[in-house]
Amino acid sequence: MNFARIIRLFIKPQEYWNEVVAEPGDIKSLLMPQMLILAAIPAASVFLGTLMGIMRFSFVRALIAAVVAAILTYIFQIAIWILFGVMINVFAGVFRGNKDFEQSMKLATGAAISVYAGSVFSIIPVFGMSYLGFLAGYGYAVFLLIKGFPIMNGVSGGKAVGYAFAVVGIMFAIAMFMYMFSGCTMACVAYGGRY
Repeated sequence: MNFARIIRLFIKPQEYWNEVVAEPGDIKSLLMPQMLILAAIPAASVFLGTLMGIMRFSFVRALIAAVVAAILTYIFQIAIWILFGVMINVFAGVFRGNKDFEQSMKLATGAAISVYAGSVFSIIPVFGMSYLGFLAGYGYAVFLLIKGFPIMNGVSGGKAVGYAFAVVGIMFAIAMFMYMFSGCTMACVAYGGRY
């Protein structure tokens, strides 16, 4: 994993996309070790935020709930990333782009990294901070995709904007459903199913 490249994604996204366009983009080469390590960022953030947020009730329950929330978040982040790549590939035809699963997975990787960075706000145990972080991450993912689509799959101009909003909007809705499931599961563990 190349941290300088990840920083370049945020500072100079055009250079990042030009650099990765010719590299392999199959799930295995992107997943190990890059996405396995980066998906731990939201999981660790959720763990710390959950632990700090509900520790006042019972340390043991807070710890168990934080571990459950972190594991679910980690699994969901990997699943969302793969689903994101599939959605980018499926929608390529609609927006007259080149259908190439490997390029779609590289686009999903770049977009997911911005969402993972936004998840750091989950550490702050203030209601809504995690959602603000994820919104910022998804917002930047739209920008990254708009920059990446012309290079990676040939969609440019207004079509790239619509394409980015379509796939990110759908993925945001799916992610919110997964986060609500994770939150409900964590609450049941933390409070023993009693409210």
